[in-house]
Amino acid sequence: GYGGGITWYLDQKLLFVTTSLGFAHTTVQMSRTDGSTTVIVREPSKAGFAMELGLGKDWWVGDEWSIGIMAQFLGFWVPIDTSESVCGEGCSKTIQAYSGGILFTATYN
Repeated sequence: GYGGGITWYLDQKLLFVTTSLGFAHTTVQMSRTDGSTTVIVREPSKAGFAMELGLGKDWWVGDEWSIGIMAQFLGFWVPIDTSESVCGEGCSKTIQAYSGGILFTATYN
């Protein structure tokens, strides 16, 4: 995906909040078996929405450098355009993915 973000330092204790918003896309591969025939379709998604949120803490390790730790949450939602003959009845037309993690950071000020 493509987008932009911003980070806010909350005070002199180097606590920070970060967020990013952007466009996301992916490729979808689906297979469906009808009797003895398997149909495999690989299609790009349409443009969707992606976001990232993070909360962290830095510690000074020099005059211009800090290191830290950050908790991060990621998510994206992209629409797909697939016929019911491939996807099936009641198939979701939006792909959603979520992720989280702990990151180590290094910042040059």
